[in-house]
Amino acid sequence: MKKVEIDITPWLGEEGITSSLWFGNNGEPSYEETLPYNMLIDQTLQSYTLRRVIRNIDYNDAEAFVKSLEAAAAYARTRLEEMRDV
Repeated sequence: MKKVEIDITPWLGEEGITSSLWFGNNGEPSYEETLPYNMLIDQTLQSYTLRRVIRNIDYNDAEAFVKSLEAAAAYARTRLEEMRDV
């Protein structure tokens, strides 16, 4: 039986998160799909809602989610500046 390697790799890009599916040792992915950031953010925030309003009981979790995105953006900015060729 021949073994086939399968790899799924996510990438952050300007438009959203792209997942690339690789079969074997091909130089190009066999399949790619990009999920836009806005769609993922809306989907996540909507999971905390009832009739399109964030419930009081879930507000802290939704706030923590937004704070984690803000922290990720700050981290990305810091890393960009650290890696800059001056």
